[in-house]
Amino acid sequence: MKGYPIPSPGKRVAPFTDEDLAELYAATDDYYADFVKLGSLTGLRSYCELAEITAENMIVSDRGVQLSVSGKMLSGSREKIRIFPLLKEAAEMCLRLAETAPKGSGIPLLRNSKGGKWSRGAAIERMAKLRKKLKWCDDSRKQHLVNYSSRDYFAHGMISGSLTPNRKGVSLEVLAEMMEILQVCSQNTMCRCGAPITMSLCGRRSDSSYFA
Repeated sequence: MKGYPIPSPGKRVAPFTDEDLAELYAATDDYYADFVKLGSLTGLRSYCELAEITAENMIVSDRGVQLSVSGKMLSGSREKIRIFPLLKEAAEMCLRLAETAPKGSGIPLLRNSKGGKWSRGAAIERMAKLRKKLKWCDDSRKQHLVNYSSRDYFAHGMISGSLTPNRKGVSLEVLAEMMEILQVCSQNTMCRCGAPITMSLCGRRSDSSYFA
């Protein structure tokens, strides 16, 4: 292909906006709405983390609710367990969902209409149908909305402060710890969520005051 110009890569994933989420929730059932909403409030990976969590992953104390998530590092070299506090709305969701999926039951918190966990294929198919139903396929930005857009929405909301109760953004180090991002300063990693690359944001640890 020598001599031919190399096309610039297109944007593969677009983050949800609040308006996108409201539109999606109104167009689908509670089962899928919960799947997308909890993903947007936790930043968990849609299939290997979010779809797998059970009440066993919840740590409930007088300080609130935390999630303990086990997953492979992005390098795939070893397992890592990370524990992080939940936003108030996410904590309330988990407590509600755990009422019908208590500890010891092995039932995932997030279930489809048949009571099973969300598979990768089923979640992708549901989003594809909604993009068509909502005519997102005709929009240059919305055609790139996928289940993973929940994770980008969370990243942007935590950095900008729109998701934190005190409206103060967390630092990239804190976000990286919560979301298990290895290269927090990588343009490809962070810029796609629309957040500026800066190391001057407040906070350096997963302080629970961000989630009170």
